[in-house]
Order: sequence, then structure tokens, then C-alpha cells
Amino acid sequence: MKRYRAWTRRTLRASLAILALAALFNYAVDPLQQYRASTFYRTYYEKPRYLNPGLARTHAYDTAILGSSMMHNFIPSEIDKALGVKSIKLSMDAASAREISLLLRLVLRRPQTKNVIIGIDFPAFAGAPDRLRYGADTFPFHLYDDNRLNDYRYLLSIDTLQFSVRALEANWLGVRARKLDPDLYKYFGHNHAFGREVVLKKWRDANMFPEPPDYYALHNLARSFDVNLLAHIKAHPRVRFILLRPPVSLLMWKNAPKPVFRNALLFKEYIFNATRDLPNVELYDFQDAAEITANLDNYMDPGHYSPEINRFMVECIRTGRYRVTPENFHPRLAAFRRMVETWQIPED
Repeated sequence: MKRYRAWTRRTLRASLAILALAALFNYAVDPLQQYRASTFYRTYYEKPRYLNPGLARTHAYDTAILGSSMMHNFIPSEIDKALGVKSIKLSMDAASAREISLLLRLVLRRPQTKNVIIGIDFPAFAGAPDRLRYGADTFPFHLYDDNRLNDYRYLLSIDTLQFSVRALEANWLGVRARKLDPDLYKYFGHNHAFGREVVLKKWRDANMFPEPPDYYALHNLARSFDVNLLAHIKAHPRVRFILLRPPVSLLMWKNAPKPVFRNALLFKEYIFNATRDLPNVELYDFQDAAEITANLDNYMDPGHYSPEINRFMVECIRTGRYRVTPENFHPRLAAFRRMVETWQIPED
């Protein structure tokens, strides 16, 4: 019995020592930048839902880029040069409005934040306002909150240990070194085929709006916008908010259920009316840019466009082209509706 107790004590002490060493290692490396921006190694960019809150807290920037994968091909260094800012990309795959809001809260807590560029991706605002893309059980809330008591979930996590190892491997051994470049964070312009044939095949093989039409009901869209974006915008009148409607292809809308397309148009009008009198908001809509959206060679699927289109949008932000105004909103909305209704799907 004594031997068993002694063995148990030794095992417990060894286990606690291993946990303490793991926590100390993870704290020192801090791969998700929760406590400090990395100094003895370059940040390893992966897993946006995990990394982005740390980047938002600890990295140097005055302009943040938020949204779904529609924002992935923006290159921060190009934005910096074109707009005279210091930007950081914080986009997430299939981000919901709630996830964007959680991240935006961290961005806006920094007094250095001057500009926020947000992609207004229609599906992001569908469903309940608190919807999370992969469900609540999969979202790392502990990385977004201010409760240090739950930091053990970060410091003692096997996932964090793996993040730490990958970050050091990339820096010291050159393994996956491409992920050390912030310009290439979630960038996909280099490893996907773009073109009409590719897009048409993906369109035929997929349902663009698989959810029931009431999932895209206007009251859901409006409520989500109010809670997740508009509240932040009104609470920070000194921050410039640049809202972008990404130029998804006309193919995206062509066979959309009529209630879904109607609500998409009504949602455009809702956002316009909600922000038209706010001096800190600039609204850009690229969905009626026919030179882009009608040319399927610009796309890798019905929604995602090439990096050249992101560069085009940056130039438009610089010059004001495609900015929505009280004078052009309704004519452009009507023209967009006609464009979708009359556009002919090209043959392969």
C-alpha cells in the first residue's frame, strides 16, 4: 500500500511538472499572440479563429480588414501603400456576423484603430444574430474574452503546443515558411484555378443557398446587422468604417430562390438607410460592376474572385469609385436587379 501511495505521489508530481513545463513553453512562445506580439520569431499565420483575437490585441496597426473568405486575397502591404495606412488582415473562412462582431470588439478597444474595412457578405448575416459558423462548442471564446482565469485552456492545450512547435519549425527549419508572411495569410490566389469552365462546373455541382428561404428572412439579416455591426459603428464615431459588398459573380444569384434574392435586395436597402446619415461610414457595392461579375474568368467558384479584383477594390476605395450615395443607390439597385434577371449564363 505504501509503495502504491509513493508511486501515485511520484506520478502526480511528474504529471504536474510536465503540465507546468508545457504551460511555461506555451507562454514563452505564445503562438497565438495572446500576451504579446512575437519578438524572437516571426508570427506563424494559420487558424484565423484562433490566431485573430491575439493579432487584434497585440499587433501594431491602425486599419483592420475583417470579413469572410471574400476578404482573404487582400494584401495588407498593398493596402498600406495605396491608402497610406498600417493594416492587418483578420478575415475568417465562412465568418458569421457574430464572429466578426466578437473580433471587431477587440479591434475597437485599441485607441490606435482609425479604419475598419469589413466585407458585407450576405450569407454571414443570415440565421440568428448569435449564429456561429461551426457551432458554439467549436468556437474558442476563451481567446476573445478578458477572463485570465480560463487561460489554462490556452496554456495547457495540446493544440497550443502544436501551434508553438509549428511556429518554431517554420522560423528555424523553414517548414511551411510561407505561413510567416502576413500578406499571404489565408491568401488563395496562388493555389486555385480560375476560369469560366471551373466556375460553371462548381456551380452545377453545388447549391448556392441550401438553407430554407426563411433562413435569409429580412428580419434575421437586419437584426444581425444591427446587433453585430451597427451597434459598434454608432459606439465609435471617430473610427472610419468602410463597408464592402464583395463582387460575387452574377452566377451566384442566377438561380437563387426568388425570396432569397428579394431579401438580398431588401438587405442592401436596409443597410443603406441604416448608415446613410452616419458620417463615419463609407459604403461600397461592387455587385453591379458588370465588368467583373459577368466575367466568370475572374472567379474560382461562383463567389470567390482573383486577387486582381481585390486590387481593383482597393483602388476604388482610394478614388471613391463604386461608393454608394443617396443619389446613386436606387438607380444602381434597379440596374443590379435587371442585370441578374437578364444575364445569360455562358456555355462551357
